[in-house]
Amino acid sequence: MLLWLAAQSVAKLKGETPFVGREALLEQKAEGYRRRLVSFKALDPSVSLWGGEGIYCDGLRVGKLTSGGIGHTVNDGGAIGIGYVTPASLLDPSAAGLGLKALKAAVLGGEYELEVAGRRVAAEVAWDSLYDPRAEKMRDC
Repeated sequence: MLLWLAAQSVAKLKGETPFVGREALLEQKAEGYRRRLVSFKALDPSVSLWGGEGIYCDGLRVGKLTSGGIGHTVNDGGAIGIGYVTPASLLDPSAAGLGLKALKAAVLGGEYELEVAGRRVAAEVAWDSLYDPRAEKMRDC
């Protein structure tokens, strides 16, 4: 259902079909993107993520987690989270936004850490959401 809705929105954006927020989306696309909501897997199995933890890329703070939890069927039951990331090249407010492909390259091109309880732990970033689409991990239990 969500994929269908997303496809409908993209089709409406390319055409002339009016919808609430259309002008804002067109403006954002023209100006370029500055941040992206991405998924994280904590590589330390002893940590828990709740949301609000700082996100660091190559030593620079580039965002914070909006939420966290346990990846029962992803990350082998370890901590996972989602958060907005602004690439280091865009931390200066006067920097121009990037196209989607350039933003993806900038976000995925670094070593990430999450600040958990005053210490930094290594993390893996994922452009797409973390999920087990065929429920293969659940069937292994």
